[in-house]
Amino acid sequence: MVKVTLKKQFGKRLTELRKAKGLSQEKLAELVNLSITSLSQIETGASFPKSETLEKFADVLKISMKDLFNFQESNLSEMAREINKKIKFLKRDRAKLTAIYNFVEQLM
Repeated sequence: MVKVTLKKQFGKRLTELRKAKGLSQEKLAELVNLSITSLSQIETGASFPKSETLEKFADVLKISMKDLFNFQESNLSEMAREINKKIKFLKRDRAKLTAIYNFVEQLM
């Protein structure tokens, strides 16, 4: 499994939160007084925001700091995407697809 840095995890989480609130990068950058380039670098994990900016993100997004760092949601979304990618390769392998289906049914 690929090691994901804090910067990358935070960037993914921020992107998800921004999109969930229906904000463009431009609008969020404006609301927290950042350049679009700076926000983009944060969202891609190239840089990490200062504590003051973290507080602005939480305030603008109307969430707690704890929710800002709740990577569990991001990880679950990422896992679901990866599972879907892998299943696409099994479309022609009926036996494996059936086995996966049965396994998932048992989990439910």
